[in-house]
Amino acid sequence: MKGRAMHKLVFEGDRALAFAAFSFSIGVFWALLFTVLLENNLFAFASACQGACSLFRVGSLLTGALVAGAAPAACRKHPVLLSRGVVRKVACSSFFAAVLLDVACTLASFEGLWLQGIVWVLLGVTLACLFLSLVGVSAGFARRERIVMVASSTAVGSVLYFATNALGPIEGLLVFAPCVFAGAWIARFGDEGAREEGRRSETDDDSFVMPKIFYASVAIYSSVFGLMFAQVVQIREPFWVGLTALALGAPALVLWFAALRLPQVQHWIASGVLQRSIAALVVAGVLPLALLGESVAAPCCLVIVAAFSLYCIADLASRFIVAADGCATPLPFVAKRQAFLFLGLGVGYAFGVALPLVGDVGSARPIAIAALAFTVLLVIIVAATPYPSSRDQSVPQAAEKGIERPRRWSVACDAVASRYGLTKRESEVFGLLSKGRSTRYIQEKFVISPHTVETHIHNIYTKMGIGSRDELVKLVEDEMGADDGGGRD
Repeated sequence: MKGRAMHKLVFEGDRALAFAAFSFSIGVFWALLFTVLLENNLFAFASACQGACSLFRVGSLLTGALVAGAAPAACRKHPVLLSRGVVRKVACSSFFAAVLLDVACTLASFEGLWLQGIVWVLLGVTLACLFLSLVGVSAGFARRERIVMVASSTAVGSVLYFATNALGPIEGLLVFAPCVFAGAWIARFGDEGAREEGRRSETDDDSFVMPKIFYASVAIYSSVFGLMFAQVVQIREPFWVGLTALALGAPALVLWFAALRLPQVQHWIASGVLQRSIAALVVAGVLPLALLGESVAAPCCLVIVAAFSLYCIADLASRFIVAADGCATPLPFVAKRQAFLFLGLGVGYAFGVALPLVGDVGSARPIAIAALAFTVLLVIIVAATPYPSSRDQSVPQAAEKGIERPRRWSVACDAVASRYGLTKRESEVFGLLSKGRSTRYIQEKFVISPHTVETHIHNIYTKMGIGSRDELVKLVEDEMGADDGGGRD
């Protein structure tokens, strides 16, 4: 089936299929991230030297940060990188090269730290490129669906991480490699979604500027997690891989259930309430370890792993929401934030590797004390960090830019369409319907069949929960405010 036909099936047909497929593709990214951060049995050759392995993890994360940070400028200068799937192809090629090199060196009993380093660098490139290829997969889904999708994907990633590491190196790679390639293949159907996600307002990429403290909070948060993960990989408790996978997956299932049952969860994530609350869970994991030492290392580390899972879900879901509702394309904002996440994890991991060397080798106390100091700084920064909701970034932002009243109607239409997860074509049809245009006019304007127009209208009404054009117009009027109710262009 050709890509365009498949895209129609995914975005305009079976939404359950799209949801499951995209949850799986994001889950593959999480599984790869967990494999890089935590103990893994997949890459036997690359992980053979325990001492160097921690440094290689740092290098892999910093490589991911470099690639993610450079991607927006590169894609802006060379749009072909996204339009022709170059990013996806790089992800698949680098992962294939890493697997091939690791397996070949394992079977041939090769030795060499430089070869191990190459494998980890390739994994870092794969990690960043795979994430960048997934930016558009949430297009066409409403807020709650995006949160549930990210939570589901984290649970999938934890299961995949456990299943592949429970097998031997060769067997695990035989399972994991097809999953990576399948996830990248599924992500290609999000490319059109990334374009549909774009706003048709006058806002452009550069106008969506987040305060520097916003990215600082991401870096500090991830630094605390990086510090603690350096301790997590040192623990050799029975069934430790299974316990860490459970700590990763259980919070995801809890948040998945809460997002389905509690509408407030959407606000908590979009406004940063959940992200701030996770800091308390981090303190609960770090403080006992700093006071009591190795005797409580295992349970404290599991608390930190659970906090990391929650933070990943809340962070990625909020990025999808804010980027989709507040800027022309989600790539610059989402990629920049991911770069700071990788950077913080890498720097924190490096500190976690170096700190025990100044005290007792293998002691968890220096790491815990440093993590506690970072956590105090984290609480201060997170408390001062603004988390704009999507509503704050739509019509009010346009008004602040001096957009005149006659164009406020179109801006309000964009805000309503984005809030209900309309695709680009549905948003265009919605805008014409709100101005009283007929079905025939829409058909002639877009050169589509009457059946296609009716399908778009049905999808719009279904997503918005309305049954008439009067209700549709009222949504836009409510968005503009009572004093602007008649401002059509």
